[in-house]
Amino acid sequence: KQKTAYEIYQCDWSSDVCSSDLATTVNGTLQPGSSGIGTLTVNNSLTFGAGGTYTVDVSSAAASRTNVVAGSGAGTATLAGTVNAVVTPGSFSPSRSYTILNAAGGRTGTFGSVTSSLPFVQAALTYDASNVLLTLTPGGFANGGQSGNQRAVGSVFDRSVASATGDFATVINALSQMSTGQAPGVFDQLSGQQHAGIGTLSVQVSQVFMSNFAQQTGGAQSLAARTGGAQDRKRTRLN
Repeated sequence: KQKTAYEIYQCDWSSDVCSSDLATTVNGTLQPGSSGIGTLTVNNSLTFGAGGTYTVDVSSAAASRTNVVAGSGAGTATLAGTVNAVVTPGSFSPSRSYTILNAAGGRTGTFGSVTSSLPFVQAALTYDASNVLLTLTPGGFANGGQSGNQRAVGSVFDRSVASATGDFATVINALSQMSTGQAPGVFDQLSGQQHAGIGTLSVQVSQVFMSNFAQQTGGAQSLAARTGGAQDRKRTRLN
């Protein structure tokens, strides 16, 4: 008899905690919890097929998780397929790491790829003998530029993520919440191509940001030299 979802998983939807006593093979999508962050316990073994997707909901404070324990089986996890991180906007600077899967009986294989729902929050996976860790880091800003000047500004942010502090780190984190459609216009404003400041930020925040921006990049002249051209030098000069 083919098992239904209700027969496979016993769930307490009030706390988004589910469990299964069956060996589970995923060729579709596995997403702990009913909606949002949840925990799934598999009391047997778990296998992801090549076409399987592990969807993980993530906030700045926590992430969904699957625990594979040696209840009715070996408690092992065999990995393939992809991980899809559904990220709730928040603070991820300089980076945040989460255990998204633990297998008490050990892990074999790896996921083939990982994606993030936020284009400027980069996702990466690391592994040990029993765990899969997801790390989210602001970045990929240069890829959001359409012109050379926009990409140069984006590259400055990419290089500054790990070391930025204070207001500059706050701005980087805010930029990581952008969509790809917003990025070119924001980078134009930050390069001085527009004189309105930093989007909807107040003038006071803009002034603090530009001061930190100049300090972090070693002054406007170095950015101008990278972007090239007298016109670019005029636009990127920060006073």
